Amino acid sequence: MQFTAILLTQALLLAVGEASKNACGVEPCAQITQMTSDSTNQDQTTTSVPYELAYQCLMSMPFDKDRASIFLNQVRKILEFQSTIDILKRYKMPATDILGGIDSIIDKVNNTSYSSQFEMDLDISNVISSAHDGHLAFTLCSQSIFNFEIDLPIVSISSNGLSLPDVYTLNDAKAQLNGVKTVSPIETINGTAVAEYLASYAFSQSLQDQDAQYNRVFPALARSVTNTPISPNGIWTTNGAWTEGSELSIKYSNGTTQTVKKTATPVERYFSYDNGTELYSIHCLPQSISTETASDSTAGAEQASEVAGFPDPTLGDASSIAGYFSDLTGLEDTAIMFLPTFAGSPSQVAQIAINFLKNATAEGKTNFLIDVTGNPGGYMSTGIDMSRIFFPESTPYTATRFRAHETARYLTQAYSRDYTDDSSNVFAYKETVMPNQTTRFASWQDLYGPHDILESSSSSLLANFNYTSSSTKVYPINGYGTIPLNPSKALFPAEKITIMTDGDCVSTCAFFVKLMKRQGVRTIAFGGRPKNAPMQGVGGVKGGQSLSVGYVTGFIQQANTLIRNAANTSSPLLTTSQWKAFNDSSPSTEETYAWSGNLNLRNEYDPEDDETPLQFIYEAAECRLFYTLDNYLKQETTWQAAAKAMFGDSGCVNGSTGGEGSLDS
Repeated sequence: MQFTAILLTQALLLAVGEASKNACGVEPCAQITQMTSDSTNQDQTTTSVPYELAYQCLMSMPFDKDRASIFLNQVRKILEFQSTIDILKRYKMPATDILGGIDSIIDKVNNTSYSSQFEMDLDISNVISSAHDGHLAFTLCSQSIFNFEIDLPIVSISSNGLSLPDVYTLNDAKAQLNGVKTVSPIETINGTAVAEYLASYAFSQSLQDQDAQYNRVFPALARSVTNTPISPNGIWTTNGAWTEGSELSIKYSNGTTQTVKKTATPVERYFSYDNGTELYSIHCLPQSISTETASDSTAGAEQASEVAGFPDPTLGDASSIAGYFSDLTGLEDTAIMFLPTFAGSPSQVAQIAINFLKNATAEGKTNFLIDVTGNPGGYMSTGIDMSRIFFPESTPYTATRFRAHETARYLTQAYSRDYTDDSSNVFAYKETVMPNQTTRFASWQDLYGPHDILESSSSSLLANFNYTSSSTKVYPINGYGTIPLNPSKALFPAEKITIMTDGDCVSTCAFFVKLMKRQGVRTIAFGGRPKNAPMQGVGGVKGGQSLSVGYVTGFIQQANTLIRNAANTSSPLLTTSQWKAFNDSSPSTEETYAWSGNLNLRNEYDPEDDETPLQFIYEAAECRLFYTLDNYLKQETTWQAAAKAMFGDSGCVNGSTGGEGSLDS
């Protein structure tokens, strides 16, 4: 399909740009270009510009109704693959109708209610974020041009980890730590109680738990070593989203007030655009020659083991996996494993984990603490392997379903013949197994179903993948395939293992915690809103498979090739009418805008409940503590506090134990 016929003429684009000029007749984007040029000449790496000026620059991007209409119809077809799309209408925080939201945007496009690409992209982003699903994420062309900033770092701190925390500026909190008595906590922001304001500010985050969302506002040492888009200083100081108003009114509990202006920083160091039309053309329209440079997937692997806020590891590297023996009071009998990600080299992670567990037993450690603070996930096989390293005699249970819609049905039919060994292709029934890891599907219909599950048309239940065929030296799973069982028995009992989180545990991290909890491992959560109440240990997405939009369109392209090759044989894969229906229901593989996206292809289920996705099950941690300032500055002090609470007798936040879904409920 060609889109040249629907492009706005250059004259019309320029006319839209003219409307956004300020009173001096200078384009907002051109003003930012001049500011960043002056700054770059002074060898500064970043340049802050006025918040409103960045907004005016974005609003000066033109809007192409015809192109937008085609794009949104493709988005709607892509979202049919989102596994939770039906269930979200009835379950969540609050319920949301994603397809209905896209339909409303389509109506606005048809009624020419948008004047700027940025306006439409903002509406799309709001619809997508309403799912609170870390696997469902769109990067739209106008949404990655500026970061909006507030130069006032803040922290939520408790005096002892048990009392309700107050919000301080980071500088005031440090002054208080140094003995200054006159500092005061923040009472309100823009006239709203500070905790309420910050919870609302964080609500758009792609986490399903409000306490985990709240933690993202503030700094976290663990984020400095994880491959996550969330700044180590929190979303309060660097946020890619536009929020209304260019300044904040801060009131402190001692009655003093402060006005803080927001600023914006271009993502590109060399921002150079004369107007919104040029910005739109470069960022939004597909380019014939990619301007992206290839990145080395191993970049950062040689990162130094010394990380600010962390002690030197006993074994491993804090950027991937590290083991620690600490001399702090309360940690003498505890081995600590820091797991900031599951995206490191699977074989290296496995070997370090095995070696550290054996070292810990040799050193006489009786307790084991696993820190997954801020873990954004990674390889599912690594999460399964890690659970098997701790509990080699268990069989990790995985069970998923994909959404059984029209395009998925034709894909499953197209991939019904043995063509490749691709365990990531959920639609190829010969490559999949049932949750028991042994039973195969008899046909593509046997896999596809469909089944009515919570008013959602769903596939049959299948494992994430076949452990035996997927386990290799590169992606090991302890005791499967060619990988020997090592260790052959658990070195620490479940009651002597604790997992520590801040709720921001996502995807594979969430699944690893689930596998460990099934063995009886307890969790302790830190931070969250100032409430004497339980908090979830896992507040991130619990979906069964994250898949990029590019991967989806790749499946569609490959399926069309298979269908075409079989079309003139004695046994075609699809009839002519079915093939047409497949392509009519499928998203186009042509590029309309320069954008990217991810979705959750499969739901994950517990062995006791094959209908309710884990995504919609609340599971409180067994204990909760609030952060102290020491915890923000030294990660080792959080390990100390966690160990004293879980292996000692220092206690948990009042009212935080025995919560819904906890092992003690």
